[in-house]
Amino acid sequence: MIADPEFTFRLKESITADLPARATHITDPSKRRRILSDISLSEPWYAQELGSIEPMIASGPLVEVVFIDD
Repeated sequence: MIADPEFTFRLKESITADLPARATHITDPSKRRRILSDISLSEPWYAQELGSIEPMIASGPLVEVVFIDD
């Protein structure tokens, strides 16, 4: 996604659609901390499984996906 950020997000369960999208790699540590903290608060199993979000903040993959209007 970093080398080629544009892709097709394919839905194929209850709804089928091909949605053009673009990924942006999130590298800013404060933004990464905010996002991962929000996820761990809304999904407690996430933080429990990792033990700590610190490794993900430091180096885990994190991208923002934006759908592109045709």
